[in-house]
Amino acid sequence: MYQGCQFSCAYCLYRGPSDYGAHVRPMTAGPVSLDRAVSQLDGIVDIGATTDPYQAIEEQQERTRELLRQVLADEQPIFLLTRGTLVERDADLLVRLAERGLVEVCFSLITLDPYTTDVLEGRTPPPLERLAAARRLADRGIPVSFHVAPLIPGLDSEAGLRDLVEAMARAGAQHVFGAVLGARPGFWPTLLGLLDRVAHFHDRALFRAGYPDDLELRGQDGAVIGSAEVVTTCSKQLRAACDAAGLPFVSETVPGLTSTVLSSGIYRWKMPTVHDMADWVSNQRRGITHHAFEEGFYRAFAPDEALRALVAGLWRDGTLFANTSLAGQIIDGQMTYADTGRLHVEAMRTLTVRRNGGVA
Repeated sequence: MYQGCQFSCAYCLYRGPSDYGAHVRPMTAGPVSLDRAVSQLDGIVDIGATTDPYQAIEEQQERTRELLRQVLADEQPIFLLTRGTLVERDADLLVRLAERGLVEVCFSLITLDPYTTDVLEGRTPPPLERLAAARRLADRGIPVSFHVAPLIPGLDSEAGLRDLVEAMARAGAQHVFGAVLGARPGFWPTLLGLLDRVAHFHDRALFRAGYPDDLELRGQDGAVIGSAEVVTTCSKQLRAACDAAGLPFVSETVPGLTSTVLSSGIYRWKMPTVHDMADWVSNQRRGITHHAFEEGFYRAFAPDEALRALVAGLWRDGTLFANTSLAGQIIDGQMTYADTGRLHVEAMRTLTVRRNGGVA
């Protein structure tokens, strides 16, 4: 929607030069081309991953509001991620989308401590304002979730994370996402300097164990996550806080810590994840096959060997895509699909329908 982001958070992996937040402008695509792009999309429209759709310029430009009108007309599911509160302006459209199960509004929040957010994301609304906005949307029937991103190791204590997640639950959260801090050349030294100014940093030793001074940053555009041990530790702490609050948790950094398969609301249209496929396969109660399994397909999920073998067989013999245009044929003992370019679309349609009890 926009180029640049006024919020200009210190930990953002997509920031430009030091005056990045001072040069926000609409993207060049006009309403006609935007409408065409939306109408051609499969799956969920995901807005806000790199530039916030509800920064100050949106109040006059209304590019995000126009997008909501278009996805409503096309009955296209949309995921809105924001650190702002201007999203409340569009509650009239969001309510109509929610009635059709076509929207989720996700608020990004790293801590409840306003002094910390003043240092790291000083141009965003305070945490309590974001929580209040989420509660008001949830009260109108609009699905709300929260994104703890970045999850900074050691920033909050385990009790602090529990308080954070409990506040999200009170604000109407349906689930919580978590993504651990990434490091990128250029902005990393500045971020480290700002983190040193955070007075309420709970465990700096844990942070430095995961992100030492000699952390090797690969490539100009590569993002590096801290040590596996520290990343897993803080992800487990957030998972435990979500479990205590009764909220499903989706870990973007350590997928094996994800506590549930998201399959309702807008997630009826999402691409199947590792967890979706494992869940679907485990519910089939089929015998174990003996096909070899390509290493890495489930690497992050780390299922047992029986599940690996079972999914391999279902994938290779075409069962996962039966009754779709990718039913395929066996050539030289191997399953060959007619149009591999459409494989992801058929996977999405087949597995979501079957997971909901239908026939693809």
